Amino acid sequence: MIDQAEIATFVSFLEGPTADADGNVYFTETRSQRIMRLSVGGDLSVFRENSNAANGLIFDSEFRLIACEGNNANPKVTRSNLKTGRVEVLAQNGPNLKMTAPNDVTLDAVGRIYFTDLPGGSIYRIDRNGAITQILNR
Repeated sequence: MIDQAEIATFVSFLEGPTADADGNVYFTETRSQRIMRLSVGGDLSVFRENSNAANGLIFDSEFRLIACEGNNANPKVTRSNLKTGRVEVLAQNGPNLKMTAPNDVTLDAVGRIYFTDLPGGSIYRIDRNGAITQILNR
């Protein structure tokens, strides 16, 4: 178990805490571009290196980790399977979607994903069928 002083020298600029079904806490360390895991027992480990500047995190109903990634470079929203390590892209820039820096993420009661995109102040929804809709643009 890492003590508080060791943690302070090991991680910085933390974002997006969320907990899995067992109570382990996952969070992003944006400067080092990694997703960390703090176990219930207090062990700190790296869940994913090269996280593409991941920021906001949340678990879906199947406890797959959804992440807002990218800060002006390769912005996307992904979903990681904790058991297999497979990372699936749910949203990325294309002809009909122009994101800058996906930031925060949440879910509604029927499993739709909502995320913000900075600096423009946009909010998007990803429906369960994968359709992406911009629901607010400032």
